[in-house]
Amino acid sequence: MIIKAKKQYRKLYLAGYNKKYREKNTQITFRISKKQYKKFEKLAKKEKVKVSFYIKQLALKNQNHSSHSDIKKLKFLLLQTIDITEEAIEENESVDGSALLPLLEKIQKLIR
Repeated sequence: MIIKAKKQYRKLYLAGYNKKYREKNTQITFRISKKQYKKFEKLAKKEKVKVSFYIKQLALKNQNHSSHSDIKKLKFLLLQTIDITEEAIEENESVDGSALLPLLEKIQKLIR
């Protein structure tokens, strides 16, 4: 009787836990070739982690890194643009389009 009650409790507990877990987290599944898997397996082994964890960390790292580096590039380009504009204003000259246009084009590419 007690064993049955423990099994029933465990079943209900796990059902509730799994439901809450699925509400908070999303599972993603994708397929890769065995050759690609072997490459990831070697890299994961060097890091002493599981392959799935390694791929997840790699994806998150790339996502965060690219947006962070894009922000740095954008900030640098905007500062250059401001410098060119300020120089022209201080010297009462027109803005040098040949220097400013490439910067504006780079900024436009980054924000797209």
